[in-house]
Amino acid sequence: MINVTQGDTATLTLYAKSGVGEFHDLTGASFETKIKKTDGTFLTLANSVHTADGNQTTNKGKFTLALSAADTAALAAGVREIVTKVTQTPSVVHFRAKVLTVKKTNPEE
Repeated sequence: MINVTQGDTATLTLYAKSGVGEFHDLTGASFETKIKKTDGTFLTLANSVHTADGNQTTNKGKFTLALSAADTAALAAGVREIVTKVTQTPSVVHFRAKVLTVKKTNPEE
């Protein structure tokens, strides 16, 4: 589980891994991540805020996702699922089930 606080910046380290535990080589990949908000809409994060680890031989499947303060502020407190679409022409693969817990900036509110 990954924890972030509303209004803070955060860099998440994630791994693209199949349902049978195999890591996905991200060489040449582009990304789009969606995190569902409580109103049913999605916070959509473009390729530009993702970075595949430069050594996909040693760190196969590893990438980072940079969330801005505005991104985390847009998410209500609670548990969210992260779904990342990885495109490597001609293939498109979705990775999910990473859980993000969003905490309020001021827990007394």
